[in-house]
Amino acid sequence: MIDDNPRSADHKGDSCHENGDPADNTEPLIVTIEPQTKYKYSYDAKQYRLDRARFRLEKKAYCATHWTMIFLIIYTGLTLIVAVASVISAISTTTSANAAEKSMKIAYRARVSINGLGPSVYEQNGKKFFFEDGRVRMNSEVPNVGPFPATNVRYYRYWEIVGDKGNARKLPYQEIFDYPRVIPPKSQGLGTGVAFFTDQLSTEQMRKIVEPMTWTVFSILITYKDDFGDSHSAEYCDLFVLSGPNDVCPWPVDNH
Repeated sequence: MIDDNPRSADHKGDSCHENGDPADNTEPLIVTIEPQTKYKYSYDAKQYRLDRARFRLEKKAYCATHWTMIFLIIYTGLTLIVAVASVISAISTTTSANAAEKSMKIAYRARVSINGLGPSVYEQNGKKFFFEDGRVRMNSEVPNVGPFPATNVRYYRYWEIVGDKGNARKLPYQEIFDYPRVIPPKSQGLGTGVAFFTDQLSTEQMRKIVEPMTWTVFSILITYKDDFGDSHSAEYCDLFVLSGPNDVCPWPVDNH
């Protein structure tokens, strides 16, 4: 008996050749295997991470430097303020000490003054006398109103018959002697009157000096030291005419 079934064994091979194996009809599977690198990230990602890490480090360094500079500026400013305050305090202390010392020196120094200066005119038997042993005597008061004596006292004088008052001029001083070198405080109750004299006058000078409108310049300077060793002076200048009132000299005098 013949098998008419085309799927019989005789036709199986042909059928397989004709129709082919279903597995042979499928498309081939292509598998792409990516080459695996040693590192997880690509070069760009690595570079990005490095740049980011570098940026963070630089930012930290910048912040540290920034805040360090701010701290140094603040510290320097505070130091400067303290230094300035110290200098101001030292200056203030020095000024206060100097002021206290100056006040003490003013309060406890000798203080000599010349109170007025004028010719001695006296009468005898109805006559006026202007001369004493051929000289004009000038009377004054020289008190020391300070609490301590004036020491190393020196006396100076100049005088000149000028005639008209407008001819008065300041002349160099000449030292005069035979006067006390110490002037005690007035509070001790000692006399303060002092007499000064012109030089010996000639007959012509005596005649001229008694004329009604003849003016004479007479000036006294006294220098001295106080207990602190500081030097001081007292000065007085007088313009006098024997027939009338006196006048002061037209230039400033030195009293300190």
